[in-house]
Amino acid sequence: MSGAVGEREGALAATVNALRAAFRSSPDSVFVIDTENRFLMVNETLCRFLRVTEDQLIGQPYDRSARSTDAQRIREAVSVALGGTWSRYRNSGTRMNGEEFIAEVTLFPLRLSGDEVVGVVGIAVDLTEVEAQEVQARRGADLLRLAGRIARFGGWSVDAETRAIDLSEGARRLLGIRDDEPNLNEAAWALHPEEERPRITAHLERCMTDGTPFELESVMLTTSGERLVIRTVGEPERRTDGVIIGARGAILDVTAEATARKRMEYQAALIDNARDAMLVREVDGTVLFWNRGAAELYGWSAEEAEGRSAYDLIGMEPSERAAAIEELMRTGYFSGEVTQRTRDGRTIIVDVRWQLLVDDQGQTTGVFAVNTDITEWRREQENRQRAQRLESLGTLAGGIAHDLNNVLTPILMSVQLLAQDEDDAERREILRTMETAAKRGAEMIRQVLTFARGVDGRRVAIDPDALLDDLVALTRDLVPRGITVTVQRETELSTTVGDPTQLLQVLVNLVTNARDAVGDDGRISIIASTLTIVDEYSSVSHAAAPGTYLQIAVEDNGHGMPPAVAEKIFEPFFTTKPHGRGTGLGLATSLSIVRGHGGFMQVYSEEGRGTRFILGLPIDASQREGAAQAAEPRASDLPRGEGEVILVVDDEESIRTVAQRTLEAYGYRVLVAGDGREAIDRIENGSTPVALVITDMMMPVMDGAATTAYLEEHHPDLPIIAASGLSSGGESGGVGMGISRFLAKPYTTHTLITTVSDTLREHRTRTEPQTEEDR
Repeated sequence: MSGAVGEREGALAATVNALRAAFRSSPDSVFVIDTENRFLMVNETLCRFLRVTEDQLIGQPYDRSARSTDAQRIREAVSVALGGTWSRYRNSGTRMNGEEFIAEVTLFPLRLSGDEVVGVVGIAVDLTEVEAQEVQARRGADLLRLAGRIARFGGWSVDAETRAIDLSEGARRLLGIRDDEPNLNEAAWALHPEEERPRITAHLERCMTDGTPFELESVMLTTSGERLVIRTVGEPERRTDGVIIGARGAILDVTAEATARKRMEYQAALIDNARDAMLVREVDGTVLFWNRGAAELYGWSAEEAEGRSAYDLIGMEPSERAAAIEELMRTGYFSGEVTQRTRDGRTIIVDVRWQLLVDDQGQTTGVFAVNTDITEWRREQENRQRAQRLESLGTLAGGIAHDLNNVLTPILMSVQLLAQDEDDAERREILRTMETAAKRGAEMIRQVLTFARGVDGRRVAIDPDALLDDLVALTRDLVPRGITVTVQRETELSTTVGDPTQLLQVLVNLVTNARDAVGDDGRISIIASTLTIVDEYSSVSHAAAPGTYLQIAVEDNGHGMPPAVAEKIFEPFFTTKPHGRGTGLGLATSLSIVRGHGGFMQVYSEEGRGTRFILGLPIDASQREGAAQAAEPRASDLPRGEGEVILVVDDEESIRTVAQRTLEAYGYRVLVAGDGREAIDRIENGSTPVALVITDMMMPVMDGAATTAYLEEHHPDLPIIAASGLSSGGESGGVGMGISRFLAKPYTTHTLITTVSDTLREHRTRTEPQTEEDR
């Protein structure tokens, strides 16, 4: 009998030790009492609750431990638990230091095997400073938690000499090992995956060799194949003389906790590795969490940011911040675009989503913020919007240019017609002035189309001195009197080939930028010279090929630019001017024009000292020989017709009238039509054969495209000249598809007559049969 009692006491001691190891640092106040109502085990939380040490409680009567006001109720509750049923009671008493307390205690029967109850496991909840409604919420959760942990708990021991393993009933039940298992050691170790065994064995051997306690988590497989995460705690088992005779401890199923922890770790890793900046801060802005995305966006590491004010680190406009916080506190959420700054001082546009964090009692605990850098996206969106506006501007400019060119065409040809019969020198000078003004108006319209729609410019031989003279004349109106403008040029500058209006636009843009940079009393220098390049010359446009160039430099002593700005100065929509004063297109357009001329541009700038722009245009004799000359031949030198019938088709009566008189003055007979349908009727039903058709491309009823398509199909031998005020060559792609020539409005007498003469001559050459002599 005494042997059975000793065995039972040993098993109870092992179980108590296992419970002590398992619940040593539990947040709950956990204890074990024996059948004599005396403490066998108490954890640290209970000792803190009662303001005593473990030694002061072990072996003492449970019902007298806290000088309870109702010891009889405590004894009754213990009796119920020893009888095999859990019980609960509320108790008030006095701690050892004299403080009063209120606690709710739940008692569970402790069984070793079968139905024999050998003690009581209890959990105490401090109600002293807790509201009644909170007590009700916690009580059920605490009981479920304790009951669940006891169900997932078991004790174990290992003999140091034989290495024999012993498992408590709870451990066997947890792992699915039968009570009558003949080879417990083999069954227990078989539950550990092979990769886990060396680590567990090392801890166990060290514990039984030098007395080192341990705690670890490992994977175990139950006999049914269920995968568990087990927390194992162990300590050395000693004889009374201190000699280690084995190890003992407890195992606890923490699968749910491990899964939740792993999920939280995975979520934390996702948050930390997210590309968006994610941070948690207190309402006052103090940073509590700062992920890697925030570090990359703002330039502050997590160590530097946490504990500091987010408002100091990333900033916001005070009014913007106040409005955002007001909405956040009112609705619990805020989203929108805000302006912030990075560590290096850059201003960024950020799409922010802020969520207010609250606890179970509804108290605000912080703010979770997800911030996305949309600076580049916003810039691209603004660029797209600007491009759409420019596209609309191009469409509008095209329509206006068509109408204006229709207005200028009869003016220009009428002036030239009048000048032919005018003998008075003064009146001829007035007509010449009118002609010059009309041509200048046409150039201005073409320049608008060049900017808005990319229409190619004309190519003529350009006298650099004349170009510079025009620039100086324009700068008188552009530059204030306080700014000094000097022009230096070599004595003999070679001509270049290009569009004088476009190149003048480039130079005017450079002078305008220099004016804005120097203020009211600076200095601007314009220097023209010849540049010979032997090796490749690096420029912002491309590597300039070796050769000779006309170099024009525009230099100022203004505020200059830092290197970061100079690198972007030719990018479309980039501007350093205040909002509303610059579009960011001037230099981008200038660079495009210079590239189109085969030239290069370069910029040198030093902050605080000024800027120098260099424009290089190629000088090529072969190009100059093929370029158009600005001066037109005299009217008497133009080719004359031989009575051919020309059909002029245009919806503008003034153009029809002036074109008719001009053509008749040069020996042609002329028919007119207001649209394509009328023109086809005159060709097919008229009594006079038509030798050539000049048709406008934009007309009501039946436009030029439909007219030329019909004539190509039904009258393929009839030459057609297309005319339009929309561009200066954009429709030339139609040449060869029923159209022989293209006339850009406004056209001069010279252009009209030479185009008609050349078209008729080519048509005759193509259609007339060759004689033996020709062959």
